Amino acid sequence: MENSEQTNQRQNVIKSMMTSGLIVGILLALTFICSTQSSTYIKIIMYAIEVATLVLVWFYAKKYRDTELGGYISWGQAFGYIVGIYFFGALIGAITRLVYLQWIDTAYLENMFEQVMTIVEDSSTNLPDDFADLLQKLLTPINIALYSIMGECMGGVFVGAIMGIFLRKKETI
Repeated sequence: MENSEQTNQRQNVIKSMMTSGLIVGILLALTFICSTQSSTYIKIIMYAIEVATLVLVWFYAKKYRDTELGGYISWGQAFGYIVGIYFFGALIGAITRLVYLQWIDTAYLENMFEQVMTIVEDSSTNLPDDFADLLQKLLTPINIALYSIMGECMGGVFVGAIMGIFLRKKETI
């Protein structure tokens, strides 16, 4: 049976991941919104936000290590914490995508479909006859939101694996 201190610590970790994930999610949402614009300046801002997101995740994980874990963290703990941040952030990003694609810019996915079909027609790729129908079924706001959760979590796995190596700090005896 788990004691109340372990339960409390686990709740604190989840609360910390959720709070950090909220801020990271806002940045992921801003990145998506910037990606829908064609301005070069907005694209530069988008890349700056992406770098800021990485720096912020590093800061949150380091703060977690130093305050919650007494200055020591294993690779697995750092990895899990960072993936958790990205998971909660991905939920915010997915909601943003869903709202944007469903109600704000309803033509965005149709334009994306047209661009993909133009590229396919211009290439000499032999695709199945029902490719256009399949693509149109996949390009829905809910599907894009769900794909974004999976994509952001995979990004969190990648970032967590790398940052975990550098955040790892073992207790000396």
